[in-house]
Amino acid sequence: MNQAIAKTEKNEIMSTAAIWRNTDKIREQFAPTLTPVEFDFFCSLGMGLNANPFIREIWAVKYDSKKPASIFLGRDFFRRKAQEQPDYNGHVVEAVYENDDCNFENGGVSHKWGASKRGDLLGAYCLVYRKNIDHPFLVYCDIKEYDKGFSNWKTMKATMIKKVAETQGFKMAYQGIFKGANSEAEKDIIECNVIAEEEKTTTQQTHPEPQRMRENPKDKVWLRLNDAKKAVGDELYNNAKTECNVTEIYSLSDARATLIAIETLANA
Repeated sequence: MNQAIAKTEKNEIMSTAAIWRNTDKIREQFAPTLTPVEFDFFCSLGMGLNANPFIREIWAVKYDSKKPASIFLGRDFFRRKAQEQPDYNGHVVEAVYENDDCNFENGGVSHKWGASKRGDLLGAYCLVYRKNIDHPFLVYCDIKEYDKGFSNWKTMKATMIKKVAETQGFKMAYQGIFKGANSEAEKDIIECNVIAEEEKTTTQQTHPEPQRMRENPKDKVWLRLNDAKKAVGDELYNNAKTECNVTEIYSLSDARATLIAIETLANA
C-alpha cells in the first residue's frame, strides 16, 4: 500500500514538473503583469512546492506596477501538502461564536455549542496534529483583525475566518514547507486593503482638503493669534471665528480676520 501511495505521489510530482515547462502558457494565464524577475521567482516557487497553477494551487497578482507582485497559495494546496507529510495526524478548524462554551487550556481547546442562537462571530481556531508530538499546533484568529467588510467577508464571514485560521495553523505546524508563503486568505486581506486605499484616494480627489496655514513661529500674525487665543480663551476665540465666517484657519488672511474679530469682541 505504501509503495502504491509513493508511486502515485511521484507521478503527480512528475506531472506538475511537466506543467511548469510550458512557461509561455503559464505567464499568459496566471502572471501576465509580472516582471521577468518576478515571473522567474513565481515559477521557481511553484516547481519547488509542486503546486499546480491550473487547479488554482498557486497564482500571482500585481496590484501596483510600482510594488512587488504578490504570490498566493490556495487553501486546498495547504491541505494537500500537509496531508502528504508522513507525520501528519489530522487537523481541526472551527468558528467560535459569543454563546459558545469555548476554552483554551494547556495548548488545547474545549469547545461546545448548540445548533442555533450562537450569537455574534468572534473568530476561529485551528489545531494541527503531528505524530510523535504530544501537543497540537494551535492558532486562534480574531474576526476583528481580519474582517474589513469587503468582498466575501460581507456574506461569508465564518468561512473566511476559518480559512485564515486553517492556513495559519498549517504554516505554524510546517514552517519549513510554508515559510514566507502567502495564503488564499491573506489575498482577501490584501485586496481589502487595496480597495480601501482606492476609496480613500477617490475621496481625497473628490473632496480635497484645503491647504492649511503653515505654523511658522517666525510669522508675526501667527504669533499674535496664538497669544490672543491664550489670553481670551476658547469660547471668545471660537466666537471670533464665527463672527468673520471662518471655520478653520487655512491662510494668513483667515488669521488676520480672526485676530481683528478677537480684538473687537474683547474690547466690546
